[in-house]
Amino acid sequence: MKKIIYLAIGVVLCIATIATGTYGLSDRNIEIYQKALGMVEEMEESTFTGYELSQFPVAFYDGDHDYVVTGSAKDYQIAKRKPVMDAFVGTAYYVDNHYEVLMPTVEKFNKMFELLNTVQSASKEAMKDNSFDEMNYGDEEHIATMYHEGFHAYQMTNYEENIVKGLQGKNFGEDGLSEQMIVDSVDNNPDVVKKYEEQLALLKKMVLSDSIDEIKKDLGQYKKLEEERKAMLSSDVLILEEYYEKVEGTAYYVESTAYKMVHTEEEYNAYYIDSVDKFTEGSHKYYNMGMAKCRILDKLIPDWKENYDFSTSLAELLYGQMEH
Repeated sequence: MKKIIYLAIGVVLCIATIATGTYGLSDRNIEIYQKALGMVEEMEESTFTGYELSQFPVAFYDGDHDYVVTGSAKDYQIAKRKPVMDAFVGTAYYVDNHYEVLMPTVEKFNKMFELLNTVQSASKEAMKDNSFDEMNYGDEEHIATMYHEGFHAYQMTNYEENIVKGLQGKNFGEDGLSEQMIVDSVDNNPDVVKKYEEQLALLKKMVLSDSIDEIKKDLGQYKKLEEERKAMLSSDVLILEEYYEKVEGTAYYVESTAYKMVHTEEEYNAYYIDSVDKFTEGSHKYYNMGMAKCRILDKLIPDWKENYDFSTSLAELLYGQMEH
């Protein structure tokens, strides 16, 4: 799932000692939860049919306890417990036979971002895989993160079998798939990077285009570049790339949609769309590419999300429209 932050162990331990000065879940976090759930119907109409954030408990971690919030925006309950994950990460996590959204409190996030802004050299490395790098992190960003991680809970609750099948028997870990494969095989290969940069430029052009004919024409060139790029990479790297695009890219799309609802169109474009053609190291490039492909699919097949079950790659859906 989306890694919010990873740093050298000394910095992590430093962050872990920061106190928020609150005992219990603050009104600010409750208001964020209420605002997020107030968007449920609009988000379902704008993203994936059946995805309702209110289906999943949201656990806010303050460094000492989880505060698990359930219910609706107007009728919610809060339960205090020992943390199921003693770390400041945003993720979907399996707890007591169901998935939950685990998040630090917004106060903790603010503290972490303040620290990263102070430790400039560490922040560049740590934040390159984070959706909200180099920007102020506030209530609206917390809502967007909640929708991103909630979508992972939705994916794994409803489509885990298809998602696991897409890994073709591989798993994550030292003996399986790892992000280091991306660094070694993609980021450190100038020829592969060049192909990616060409593909990213085409993706941005298609996202911004209002011409279906032009999009389909550009898809042909994109597919040609992809075939050339895939020929340079191992099957394991290709499995990992498709996983990130399909699982994280769709979650990033949901995140960006939530962000758009709580920010201006200009702010949304500046953060999510303007950077589509920017190559980034690590896995985040696939978040970006997957999100862009979702936006293009919205133009070509407006109802594609109604029955999407994660058994098919986003690229396959796009290529299927080239002859229509």
